[in-house]
Amino acid sequence: MYFLYPFFAVLSESVAKTVDKANYNKTRIKPRELLFLLFSTMVVGTIISLPFVHQAFPSFSWKVITLLLLVIGVSFGQNLFDYEGLSAKNLSLREPINNMEPILASFLAYILFPSERNSKYIVAIFVGVIILYIGKANKNRKLTLDKGVIYLFLAVIASALLANLYKFGLENISALYLFLFRAVGVLLLVQLFFRVNFKDFTRSQLKLGVGSGLIYIIGNLTRLYSIQYLGLNLTILLLLLGPGVVYMASSLVLKETVQHRQVVTSLALLAVVIWATYL
Repeated sequence: MYFLYPFFAVLSESVAKTVDKANYNKTRIKPRELLFLLFSTMVVGTIISLPFVHQAFPSFSWKVITLLLLVIGVSFGQNLFDYEGLSAKNLSLREPINNMEPILASFLAYILFPSERNSKYIVAIFVGVIILYIGKANKNRKLTLDKGVIYLFLAVIASALLANLYKFGLENISALYLFLFRAVGVLLLVQLFFRVNFKDFTRSQLKLGVGSGLIYIIGNLTRLYSIQYLGLNLTILLLLLGPGVVYMASSLVLKETVQHRQVVTSLALLAVVIWATYL
């Protein structure tokens, strides 16, 4: 049953990313505007769902408050650095840099949590990332340590740290409220720094942004539940299957051509996951 959580996380977040891509392509929405729409939708959607889930409101201690502030701050930083990276001219290294996040997150989990010290998962994550890198290799890609690349490195570091903060947070607060408080905090910081106005959005931007935000609620919550019940490193390993789902979604929704190399990469990743979890 619990293995369905990362499946739904991969499926939901992959579909949401495809919708975001369609939003960029069709409406030319700015990253900061999309960020505002996504977090606004996540906050409103989660608040509406509270009467139906019957989860007790968490008790706050200084430990919980400090942890929530760290989650909000790191999450905002991750999104801010990613936005700055999107704004940079040289984005040729975006994918290989992003592929470093699972390795860093699993390494931190191995150090911080005794329950995450499964060497087989660590090896599988490392091999999976190498497969992803080879599958997306570009001979024309050159390393240029410019401002955009630095922002992307910072986004990856923040993302890896955030995953481990989630595991700490889930020991003290339910997944739903952890998600809600994070979304509220990030939304407030986004609005404080970017001052986005609803009047600036077109109907198409609102429709796609709200739709994507609703899907992200499912993806983010199932990711948190997966970390809680399966552990962080197993969740990271299973989430490596995400690119394969993205390829399928892009082909079905955006009518993009799926390359032979993408199919081989997805099958190789699936084989690695099967080896680590069942053999």
